[in-house]
Amino acid sequence: MSAAKNVIIVEDDQTSAQVLKIIFRHLGCICHAFTDEFEVIEFLKEAAHETYMLFTDFHLMDLKGLELCEIAKELNPNIVTAIVSGDLRLSEIDFTHPKVDFFIPKPYSVEELKSLLEFIPEEVVQK
Repeated sequence: MSAAKNVIIVEDDQTSAQVLKIIFRHLGCICHAFTDEFEVIEFLKEAAHETYMLFTDFHLMDLKGLELCEIAKELNPNIVTAIVSGDLRLSEIDFTHPKVDFFIPKPYSVEELKSLLEFIPEEVVQK
């Protein structure tokens, strides 16, 4: 059995963040949910190498999800980054950025979230 995968969830809506936390925990992950981007950055500075995925909304309060992905990749090049957005003007084409691994339009399914976890390399997960 593989070790739990640590996931950071960043959503500007507290309810959405908590629902995602429940879903990822149900999928066997250890989760940390944030609504404040600057708290995420501080957390990443301490735990970047124990974090395997950053799952962030594109539109946040002060920063863009893209900026969080850039910071996360600087701290841990192996972290899988996923940006989600309900903004119909955005598309996957907008996210051909080397620091963003996945763009997921809202609404998304639990199956889509589960499939994201498969992209976390087993060799980086601490056992």
